[in-house]
Amino acid sequence: MTKGALAAPPIYDDVGYLWDAYRRIAFANVGSLFALIKNFVADPPHAPIQTFTAIIGFSVFGPNNYGPYIANIWALAACAGFVFIVARSQLAAKPSLCLTTIVMFIPVTGALVNDFRPDMAAALVFAFAGYLLISQPISTFRIRYRILLGIFIAFAVFMKPTAVVVTVPMIGLAGILSIVSDGRARIRNELPPVVFVATAALIALAPLAYVWGKHTFEYVYAALITDKDIWNTQGGWYDYLIFNATGAAGTIALGVFFKIGFAAIGLDVIVSLHRGGLRSLDRSLAFYFWCLVIFLGVAMATGKSLQQSSFFFFPFIFASILAVSRLLRQTEPTLAAVFLALTVVFVPPANSYQDSQKRLETMQMLPQITNLIAAKAKSVPACNGAMHGYGVIGAYPLTGEAVALDVAQKFRTQIAIYQLFILRDFDDLMRHVDASNFVLAPNQAGLQESLAQRLPGTAFYRQIIDKLRADPKWSEHRIDAADPATLFVREKC
Repeated sequence: MTKGALAAPPIYDDVGYLWDAYRRIAFANVGSLFALIKNFVADPPHAPIQTFTAIIGFSVFGPNNYGPYIANIWALAACAGFVFIVARSQLAAKPSLCLTTIVMFIPVTGALVNDFRPDMAAALVFAFAGYLLISQPISTFRIRYRILLGIFIAFAVFMKPTAVVVTVPMIGLAGILSIVSDGRARIRNELPPVVFVATAALIALAPLAYVWGKHTFEYVYAALITDKDIWNTQGGWYDYLIFNATGAAGTIALGVFFKIGFAAIGLDVIVSLHRGGLRSLDRSLAFYFWCLVIFLGVAMATGKSLQQSSFFFFPFIFASILAVSRLLRQTEPTLAAVFLALTVVFVPPANSYQDSQKRLETMQMLPQITNLIAAKAKSVPACNGAMHGYGVIGAYPLTGEAVALDVAQKFRTQIAIYQLFILRDFDDLMRHVDASNFVLAPNQAGLQESLAQRLPGTAFYRQIIDKLRADPKWSEHRIDAADPATLFVREKC
């Protein structure tokens, strides 16, 4: 069975960014850079760089979902460049290139391309911004480089605006560590240039905050307050502590590389202290400390996901490469080639986080649903007065955006998506049903998956089904599959 992001209809939340980009191209006349900027200001996307990447992919490769994934190669190229710079700060070019190649085997690195989500690329840029701030005195930078660093920091925040609860305080901590790393005597020299960089970053962020501020606040408030019960991860303090190390997320994203990196960092600290004391660690210890704070912060967060944990994974990867490079510098740099050979032989290449085997029949069900929607949309007007509404009771087996994207690509028709599963009030949920032309009831596997995720609207599954079946305006269509979903179609408004 084929695995990967393109082996099945795109799932949450890859498809959210694919759909967001495609609807702008197909229905908002985004055909030029000026039109794109105007559209982004009027209708701010959740993750602007990811949406922009998808627009590039669709523009170059047409209405094919592989286009945005190919365009996503920029993130992998940036990762290789950043890792090489970290290694090159300690080693010659050839061993640095060997270490860069090894990083390509880490699963989270492969996810930069294979999973179309902003978290990984945003975490990558964030990690490198922190490294640039801490790794050397900012006072040694020329003015133009300080300005560029400030802009780069702003870009790191802009990559995923809703991650500000992590990026802003941790970049702030990186700035503080940069000031104090060289001892009390150097603080006066380091403070003004770091403040200058921070000011440049704030100036660059000001217009972006104006456009994205309201959307960002509302999303963060909903995630941390309103829908906290949905996104909370079950488990005790120990489960939280190991989640990103040897637990559920760390095992998938880092695999054996967590143990290797952890051992390398610990060994570098021990060897450096033995040979030359704290001075021999210079700013490396500050960077290791920064990564530790991020690890503890992410561990304490009640809401966890494999993607969000990238804000620890990439700083950890940079710290590991820094540690290995420092150790090789003190021993034999050609060992990097030996490590690469061992990696090639014993470590599988990085693959997607996604696995189509989880939902085997989605590729079979999608065209049936989109064909029914396209056919009925021609004969029945939109019941909400604008565009035909498509309500989704469960998040799976097919997301609302996957269906909307397929309908748009095949039939040049835009439908409104109503995520019924996220609504908590039954009367509110039924108002959205009344505005819909189509309602998809999940199959049994999708229902159980949504209930396990504690999606509140799915609890009304039986009530909704009973009402739709009792209403003569609705017809019921069982989708052909071993575990079928059911599409309810409104015959008249």
